[in-house]
Amino acid sequence: MDQRGDEAVMSDAAARVGDAVSHLTAETGKMLQDKIDQSKPVLRDLKDSAGAAMDKAADLAPKRRTPGFRR
Repeated sequence: MDQRGDEAVMSDAAARVGDAVSHLTAETGKMLQDKIDQSKPVLRDLKDSAGAAMDKAADLAPKRRTPGFRR
């Protein structure tokens, strides 16, 4: 092969690699976004549960200081 033929092959290979990288990047981004979207309800529930636990602890704290309080 001559130099121009080699350059054309290299250019074609570089274009294919670029396309593959672009495709992989897009797929990875979509997969990550899907995982983030799936985790949002779990995190929301965890936040709500933590908030409820904090509210309960705050409610019990003054009662605990009351003389004669027993669980």
